[in-house]
Amino acid sequence: MVSDTFYLDQIQGSHNGNGRSPLITLISSPDSVGEKPGNTILYKKGIVVRGDFSFGFVFSTSPPIVGSYGKGNKPVFMKSINLDSTKYWIKENGNIWKCTKNLKETPCANIIYNNDEYCGAMRWKKDDLKKICALEISRKATEKGENRNPDVAYFVGSADDEYPFCSQEFDTLFMIDVIEHLVDIDQAILECNRILKENGNLIIITPEFNWLKKIIITSFFWESFFYQTNPHIRFFTKKSMDLIMEKHGFKRVYYQWGLSWFRIMPQNAYFVYEKIK
Repeated sequence: MVSDTFYLDQIQGSHNGNGRSPLITLISSPDSVGEKPGNTILYKKGIVVRGDFSFGFVFSTSPPIVGSYGKGNKPVFMKSINLDSTKYWIKENGNIWKCTKNLKETPCANIIYNNDEYCGAMRWKKDDLKKICALEISRKATEKGENRNPDVAYFVGSADDEYPFCSQEFDTLFMIDVIEHLVDIDQAILECNRILKENGNLIIITPEFNWLKKIIITSFFWESFFYQTNPHIRFFTKKSMDLIMEKHGFKRVYYQWGLSWFRIMPQNAYFVYEKIK
């Protein structure tokens, strides 16, 4: 069985070309070059091919050979839908835009644009835009959470590592009894800043030390607080918390003690910071 070689160019190719030469390319797809196993199908470098990458025939012993020709970057095959034209979008309010294109298939959940600097969530209803995500380092804890709260999207990861979310994706972030356990606090706060929208809020609940608590602990309870295996490796006062947050583009807008001993020493405190840059 004699096989053939076809050259495909979906940008400058011709519908009338036979595709047998780079100078007479086809603007076509693999299933239109002949239902013959063993054919060689070459895509022009530098093009982007959207849609399913499939063949219109079934092969067994002689699969087709797929490659590229020409100069430049390798061809890119993308299942995603191209909606980059402004004619497909109408602004409704705020950051909510309505897609006017009649989509035959359900698109992916996220729209990434401006070289991955921003990410938008595509939803069929406005109410679906109100989403809750949780990042947890323990796989076992995420499994329990998924059983208890199936509407929450759980992700496994460390809070002082790169977060699996797009830039400016969230309105509000909560760090509840987390920051005192982190090794790289700078990385954690930088990531919080990245995924928060402009003027978004970061709410932190963590143990806090006022002057009286510091004196009593250092005088009488040092070993109870600063033993070698204590999972709390960071300790904050209101001032030290403000300094690290201001360093990474936040300003405090609210502060209050949570639990306390006799109302004179805080066990923990609630901090609310606004992203200002």
